Amino acid sequence: MNLNLGLHRGFLKTMNFCIHYCRKIVRKKNISSICFQPNQPKITDVLYKISVWNGYLIKATMVDSDIVVYWNDTTDPGKCTFKAAVNNGVRSIAKDIISQVFTEVFGIQLQIDPTHSTEVCVRKSNQNAMHDGVIEQCPVIPRVIS
Repeated sequence: MNLNLGLHRGFLKTMNFCIHYCRKIVRKKNISSICFQPNQPKITDVLYKISVWNGYLIKATMVDSDIVVYWNDTTDPGKCTFKAAVNNGVRSIAKDIISQVFTEVFGIQLQIDPTHSTEVCVRKSNQNAMHDGVIEQCPVIPRVIS
């Protein structure tokens, strides 16, 4: 089922499962604090909200932190220098990379081919946090980017 904004019921079910599974893992390890390095997320960032909602104490340093997350709020953050970071090794969080990895792991595609679909879709840039989504009716005519 398409929910008109590129979100499919299968995707939402998979994300719900992932969130519940990750919460079980975190609870088993008695994680109560989290440290973001080299930057702290803003209070408007989803990861900040998830951390607070789960009751994690957000610490400024890695000393006595249960989890370290490499947080550099750019699409291509570069090499992580914190070996203890749970996301060490992630080189890009661009939408096309995330979509490719998500499809490989869960078998569900996040992207559609807007030239062949007949649904409503959202066109967004590949960069993160651009807030440039535009709702379009498919199929769309391919544009030449110069």
